[in-house]
Order: sequence, then structure tokens, then C-alpha cells
Amino acid sequence: MIRVFVFLAVIALLAVGLIQLVNQPSMVTVSWHGMVYGRPLWQAVLALLAVIAVLMIIIAAVRALLRAPGNASLFFRTRRRSKGFNAVTQGMIAVGSGDVRRAQKQAIEAQKILGSEPLALLLRAQAAQLSGDRSAAESAFTAMLDDPETKPLGLRGLFVEARRRGDAHRARVLAAEAVKTSPGLPWAGTALLEFQSVEKDWSGALATLARNADNRLIDKETAKRHRAVLLTARAIDQAERDRAGAKASALDALKLAPGLVPCSPRASSPTPTTSAVPPRFWRPPGASRPIRIWRRPIWACASAIPPAIASPACRRWRLSPVATPRVPSPSPAPPWPRASSARPALPWRRFCRGASPSGSAS
Repeated sequence: MIRVFVFLAVIALLAVGLIQLVNQPSMVTVSWHGMVYGRPLWQAVLALLAVIAVLMIIIAAVRALLRAPGNASLFFRTRRRSKGFNAVTQGMIAVGSGDVRRAQKQAIEAQKILGSEPLALLLRAQAAQLSGDRSAAESAFTAMLDDPETKPLGLRGLFVEARRRGDAHRARVLAAEAVKTSPGLPWAGTALLEFQSVEKDWSGALATLARNADNRLIDKETAKRHRAVLLTARAIDQAERDRAGAKASALDALKLAPGLVPCSPRASSPTPTTSAVPPRFWRPPGASRPIRIWRRPIWACASAIPPAIASPACRRWRLSPVATPRVPSPSPAPPWPRASSARPALPWRRFCRGASPSGSAS
């Protein structure tokens, strides 16, 4: 509505100006080679406006003539480009429907028209994969690496081809390059984390997991759970070399995921020292020698064992006294140690009948 009022106001001002110009008695005189031409002011103004309009028309016509070759070339180029994109569309439809011949035909036509256009390269790679020509597919994906916009797509295609032919090293290098190029790619972060876990590169895997969490590729709860799993795996891997570091990793994992079962025994195992008693040994209060705990279906005296072992769920145990505590060797041991050859300090029958550690009957 405001524009209408502005337009009417401008028309009114022009009308008032023309009326004032016509009512002016002034004359415009032009002298040319002794000839004098005189006209009223309003006629001179109209003549000037007519000359300006003619000049503008002539300039526009000249510019159109000069631009005619470029406009014609642009028209034919646009028409050709439209034809190429139409070939890409038809080729993608053929790839989706599994028509190999039509897909290859449209890919050749699109490449001929569009050249190194990203969609033409993608259609070429898809058609080559559909026909089983892996070398042509890799060539098309490699050509995509030259353009920064299509580089992630090329890395993805080369990664898939490397996985198909079983080249794990090449696939890892491509995944690392994809993460460096675009950290927000979900497939790259997941693949790199998988390769680092297989190679037992726990520090790199933890860094990759943190980067995935920062880029919101996984939620916070999943990131905590995965971090706990990686810390537990590192603790298991370090158990034979660095017991203290393994325990620290297990404790960190236990803080992140208290319900994670594999990290519990490693977090509860003591750091090996010269006077530490291994987890399979227990020293009763007032006793001079530790007792080895190992499974056997007989009842033990509840007053002489810890509450954890004396609970209803854990009372089917046998206690075997040993001469000295022994730290487990780094070599893998069976789940339950063999019976000790040391002579028992207390007869088993008396112990099972409820004898106290001091020898008095219960």
C-alpha cells in the first residue's frame, strides 16, 4: 500500500513540474553557422529527452550484437550440460535397478559431456562397481581426490574397494586420511577406531574415541562405555608387563562403567609387592600362615573365614593352609591352583566338624 502512495506522489510531482515547465515563457536559442534556432523551453527539454532515449536504444543494440556470440555459446553449453545431467540421472536410475548395460552407456555419455564433473565420476565408479570392474572404479575414485569437495567421496570409495580385496593396511591409511580431511565422517572414525583396537594401539584408539565424541558421532553414554572397554582391554594387555598401570586402567574403567565385569577382578587385584598376599590366599586373624582358597564341595567353618566367603552363596569352599605366600608367576595359570604339598596344620576332619583355628572344638 505504501508503494502505491509513493508511485502516485511521484506521478503528481512530475505532472506539476511539466505544467510549470509549459507555463514558462522562456525560449532556448541555438546558433549554428549563422543560423539561429529558437524554441520554447518545454520543447527543448522534450527534444533532449528524445535524443537521450535514442542513444540508449542504439547502445543497447550494439551491446546485444557484441554479446551475441557469447550468449549463443552459453545457450548451447547450458543445453549440453542439461543433457549431461540428464544422462547422469538416467545412469543412477540404471545403477539402482541393476541395469549394467544402460548404466555403462549413460556413464560414458555423461563423461563425454561433463568430463570431470563429480556426478559423472560418481556414475562412472558406480557403473564400474556394478559390472565388477574394480580397476575402473578405483580409477574413478582416485580422480575424485583432486577436488577438495569430492575428496571424502573418493576416500570412501577407495576404502570400500580396499576392504573388498582384503588390504587392511591400505584401508587403515585411507580411514586415517579421511579423518584428517573431515573429522565429522562417521564411517572414518568408526573404521579407524576398529583398526587401532585390532592393532592394540590403545592410546590412539582412546584419542579417536574422544574425537568421535567431540564431533557428536556417538552420544555421551556410548562414549563412556566404549572408553571403559578400551581401558579394560589396555589393562588386560598390560597385565603381564605393567601390573600397576594395568590396575590404574582397570580402576578408571570401573569408574566409567561400574557394571563392566572384565575390569572388576583386575581393579581389585593388589599391586604386586614383596609382602603382598595373592588374591587366592587369605590370612585368618591371629594365624601365622595364609590359607589357600580353592573350590571343593565341603563346608568350612564360618567363624574362621571372611564374611564374603562365608555368605550363603559362597560357602562351598575348602581351605588348605600353605607354608608361605606365593606371588603368581607371569605365566598363565589354571583357574584353580593345585593342592599344596605342605602338611596341614589342622586335620581336615576336625576342621570340618567345626574346630576353631586355635584347635578347640566349636
